[in-house]
Amino acid sequence: MAINKYFVLICFSLISLSIGFSQGIAAIQIEGSVKICKSKEPSNKAKNLQYGPVYDDQKIIISGKNARVKLVKNSGEVCEVLAPGTHYISSLTFSKPSENSFLGQLANYFISFFESNESSESKESYKNSIYAISRGELAAPVLDFPMTGKLPSDFNSMEFSWSHSCDSCWYNLTIYEFDTKVKVFSMLTLKKQFKVQQFLNYVKPGKKYYWKVEIPGSNLEYEAKRFEISDKSDYYNQIKSIDNKLKSQQLSLQLVPKTLFIQEELLQLDLVNYAVLYGKAQQINNPNNKQLKQLTDAFYYSQLKNNIGK
Repeated sequence: MAINKYFVLICFSLISLSIGFSQGIAAIQIEGSVKICKSKEPSNKAKNLQYGPVYDDQKIIISGKNARVKLVKNSGEVCEVLAPGTHYISSLTFSKPSENSFLGQLANYFISFFESNESSESKESYKNSIYAISRGELAAPVLDFPMTGKLPSDFNSMEFSWSHSCDSCWYNLTIYEFDTKVKVFSMLTLKKQFKVQQFLNYVKPGKKYYWKVEIPGSNLEYEAKRFEISDKSDYYNQIKSIDNKLKSQQLSLQLVPKTLFIQEELLQLDLVNYAVLYGKAQQINNPNNKQLKQLTDAFYYSQLKNNIGK
């Protein structure tokens, strides 16, 4: 799949994680001081523009040096606003990009993406799914992370997490070698997550494992999830390779779209655990970026919901 298509998915995921997309206009690039508010509101009510949908009844206020915003319609038309001042969305002029341009490719996937995309309430939706599984009775924990697939060997610790409707249960986390069924790690905890320190003391690159979470004393049917430990530096090499693709396309993306671009690219490579870990790492490195947290969390919970029962 072409790099352009992945970027399309990211731009649109930014948009879809809001309260709807009825107007079909989205901000996909923001630089400098760009604010937005309702057209009839005073400009001092404007808030910083974020990636995602904008509407005909809003106005954009651009101020400061080198400030700009790029908007895209679902028809593929583009508007780049550069001039300082107040710009009413309903009065902006959009133009069709050339057929072979990057933004032209973006438009080709526009409608199909939104037909299949989920709402912004990913976390709440996932929790409701977990509670629905139990139906008021004690059920087996649902394994969240790691998901089935590769895990990097580039981290000193690895957090395992699961969801369950019980708030007072003890949980026994166990990791087994896949081929021999030999237990390599076990821990009893009251929490629904546990960080395994010195992770590579228990697992080895190139080998497969599976993990389970059981409730001691209960007779339930428990699920197990398999993972494989990748070669040293594979995680960082994969990210570097994606970054090089961006550079080859001469795309200088800002933090939020770049993060989601890399996550989507990793997902397309069947490296969902890499994608989740990358999103969490970006959250740690940028603790004050609320939209980054919102969107990477939504990515994570969307993957969890898709994996229920798998």
